[in-house]
Amino acid sequence: MNDYLERLQRALDYTEENLESPLDIYDIAKMAGFSPWHFQSLFRALTRETVHGYVSARRMTLAADKLLKAGTPILEIALDLQFESQESFTRAFKRYHGLPPKKFRSEGGQSSQSIRKLKMTEEYVARLQEGRIMHPNFKEVDDLELVGLSAPFTGAMADGADNHEVIPGLWKDFHQRILEIQGRLDQRTYGVIRIDPKEKKASGKDRLHEHLIYYACVRTNRGGKTPKGMVTIRVAKATYACFTHTGPIREIDHTINYAFGSWLPQSSYSLEEGPSLEIFPANYSQTKYFETCTHDSAPRVGHSRNGRRCGGESVR
Repeated sequence: MNDYLERLQRALDYTEENLESPLDIYDIAKMAGFSPWHFQSLFRALTRETVHGYVSARRMTLAADKLLKAGTPILEIALDLQFESQESFTRAFKRYHGLPPKKFRSEGGQSSQSIRKLKMTEEYVARLQEGRIMHPNFKEVDDLELVGLSAPFTGAMADGADNHEVIPGLWKDFHQRILEIQGRLDQRTYGVIRIDPKEKKASGKDRLHEHLIYYACVRTNRGGKTPKGMVTIRVAKATYACFTHTGPIREIDHTINYAFGSWLPQSSYSLEEGPSLEIFPANYSQTKYFETCTHDSAPRVGHSRNGRRCGGESVR
């Protein structure tokens, strides 16, 4: 089996074994050897589901199985599956299966919504391509010093995503202040995505997505003054696989899913820790960020054959 699929399968196996325990995205991602951000991108691309959505569906499927086995109290099932009360479990169960637990049990219910544990195979990945073939351009990006505005957000790969609200507003604010930045080296603009370093581990509760930070910025020479309210972020030299998305931004998930779910698992490259980049051409209007665009979406990669690692980034 492909190394990526083996790693994803380990994470799925771990999740399955712990459906009746609090689950943390950091622990799940660790089983696959990825950061939570990269793991969620791979997971969504390969399953078409968020981690939270998959865990919820598997718990609801397990709950239905348990209800059809006589003798287990509904409250016990609810608590085992990490619900705080029977009432919250009942609401979730009815929303998912269409019947409250008690009625589902009494009627010997069956649900078309039940899903079984996923199996990651190369045949499964091949079916995800849907006839799409894209070839990335590999770019060795030198050390970058970028200056701009930042904002925390929840990514599209997680439930509760607010990227469509946060990121366009951030670009609008940045566009209004871009002339305050001195020492600009080129006319392109850069979007940088990284994990919030202030993220802390939860205790005794599910945490199935992590918080991210988006930076809207430009490249500058070193040592310049950072305008008030802005940040300077340094991104170390690395190799990026650049997939060019052209068209409505609402369709960018197709490009991202192809990059993470189809191209990467079948390539000779490995995903490296560090930020993901969006590189916008000089003539692109960031105020129309979520309308249409042509830009590079670039995960950081290294050859899996030699295990080369790339550097990280720092923010001040």
